[in-house]
Amino acid sequence: MTLALALSGCSSDSAGEASDSGSAPAASAPTGSLEAVVPTPAPSPITASAAADGEAYEYMGVTVTGGPEQAPSIALGPDFAPVTELATGDVWVGEGEAVEPGATVTVQYAGVGQQSRVEFDSSWSRGEPATFSLGQVIQGWQEGMVGMQTGGRRLLVIPSSMAYGPQGSPPAILPDETLAFVVDLIAVDNS
Repeated sequence: MTLALALSGCSSDSAGEASDSGSAPAASAPTGSLEAVVPTPAPSPITASAAADGEAYEYMGVTVTGGPEQAPSIALGPDFAPVTELATGDVWVGEGEAVEPGATVTVQYAGVGQQSRVEFDSSWSRGEPATFSLGQVIQGWQEGMVGMQTGGRRLLVIPSSMAYGPQGSPPAILPDETLAFVVDLIAVDNS
């Protein structure tokens, strides 16, 4: 399975899902007064801090090992559970240009399913990086890659609702499966 097929072919449709903004109801105002409506900002993804290059990196029950320009080893601990919001952690921070929304990126990556505990896709195993527009991939990648700098390695822990949802992407990705991706950013084109 290639990244283009794995990440763009089966994105979940959240248009039919009910959404609660999480804002509290407005307090009652005295009769005749005007009440200001303040929009509630969208929640930001959970973010972990960086580890030193080549050291074991642990976050949310996922352990990542391997140095720069090496395929990562991804181990899922017993505490790696399904998540309901996107979480990102920089295994190490790059020093180059940062990814902006809608950018085209060149990456090396590997993805593992939380339920199956199986690596379902890896550019490393194919021996070549993948290049794609963030507009063509699952929502977890679209949001989770923003701000990453070239030369960095990032862990994306993506809830099913931002990946393949209840349909999954059989046989590799199970229905409602949380996904863990380790991504090395090689190049970015923000134009």
